[in-house]
Amino acid sequence: MAGMSFAIALTDEQWELVADLFDPPGRRGAPAQIPRRQMVDALLFIGRTGCQWRYLPERYGTWTAVWAQWRRWRSNGVWARAMERLAAIVRVLHDREPLPSMVMVDAQTVKGGRYGPTFHEAAGGRTIGTKRTLLVEILGLPLAARADSARPHDVVAARELLRDRLADLPSVRAIVGDRAYRGLAGLAERKHLALDIKAPPPGVSGFVPLWPLYRIEHAFAGARALAPPLALLRGHRGERPGLARGGVGRLPRLARDRLTGADAPTRVPIPARSVGPCQIV
Repeated sequence: MAGMSFAIALTDEQWELVADLFDPPGRRGAPAQIPRRQMVDALLFIGRTGCQWRYLPERYGTWTAVWAQWRRWRSNGVWARAMERLAAIVRVLHDREPLPSMVMVDAQTVKGGRYGPTFHEAAGGRTIGTKRTLLVEILGLPLAARADSARPHDVVAARELLRDRLADLPSVRAIVGDRAYRGLAGLAERKHLALDIKAPPPGVSGFVPLWPLYRIEHAFAGARALAPPLALLRGHRGERPGLARGGVGRLPRLARDRLTGADAPTRVPIPARSVGPCQIV
């Protein structure tokens, strides 16, 4: 590992966007032995390469210290807030509102070992593995994730994920999915949301990309490229504090101006694109 040439390091501009979250001013306690910025670089390296913790290159510091700090950031919601902030910035830079008005849902089962009391159960006697359910917004940015055994039906896993996360997405007005998610009609009605089910045109056979659902396939493709990606980049169940609860006020000035409209140049409004019964903003 000492001769490893590959490294990940945030630029000064990138670090400024999240520095107040990971290294807040006036932080109490003993001085950090490893700079917080270096720890964030280490976590991005883990997410990008999928290497085991104990094989973390020495340039990032002791792996046990990085692992312990990661657990603290995950448990107190710091990592989730950082991901939500960056997602909001990306949306603003694409001329959209910081928070989405529509979410897409889909699931994917990945093969796993044959051991374990809950995970790695077979789905209908076929695939032994883990079912990953994602909520993704229109640009393909993951908003929430859930991992279950392969056994539950896609609708069951999606219903639990939506119940857990919709309260943290107050601007959502519609759910989009394929025909496997028609069973979400009851939940959508109770939450006063539109349910838009996408299906291939009549008479068309074989694989047909469905707009905008192919965005979620891109998100899954990115997840396959990283070993511990969703757990690392999105935290775990129950961690959803962030912009929906006033996190905009803690943005660095440049990014905050982009989100709040202060000193922003006049832009030509972009019409919302229709997705069946709902509109995307």
